[in-house]
Amino acid sequence: YLDDINNHMTANFKTKEDIIVLLGDIHPSLGGSTYLKEIYNKIEGPLATFNPQGEADLQDLCLNLINNKILHSAHDISDGGLAVALAECVVTSSGKLGAKIYIDHKLREDELLFGECPSLIVVSLNENKLYDLVLLSKKYNIQTQTIGKVTDNNMFIINESIAINKDKLSESYNFSLEKKMR
Repeated sequence: YLDDINNHMTANFKTKEDIIVLLGDIHPSLGGSTYLKEIYNKIEGPLATFNPQGEADLQDLCLNLINNKILHSAHDISDGGLAVALAECVVTSSGKLGAKIYIDHKLREDELLFGECPSLIVVSLNENKLYDLVLLSKKYNIQTQTIGKVTDNNMFIINESIAINKDKLSESYNFSLEKKMR
């Protein structure tokens, strides 16, 4: 639980130049994913493996980071995978805040971007707090990976795969259901 309700955390990025870090082990699966359902109209395949103790450790770490005022934002990677979680962070951020992500991985691009994965949280923080984050992560035996920075150029960029203006992204995010209902 939170020691102080004033320490509540939101998903939106807050500060230009904050670094963006993944907490947890990246092991996404397209099995049973929103991507597989929306793009291929299939609900099948093996789900990502779930480790209850690993999830508990990750949540305890995140709570500790919040209570120690190390994080500026935190958002779980769930429906839609990494790309969707990061897009939600950007869309809910104020002004022209965006993100530039570079993540090197041996996964296929669709798995990396849209594979769903338990026990993975994307956080943002001031770079001078990274050492504190890493120390606490080691205490909980949780992997960390720095994947990018918060920008103020109104763009959402992931590797060479995604480069979209925040206004266009926000319009799609906020009004896509409305468009489908017409």
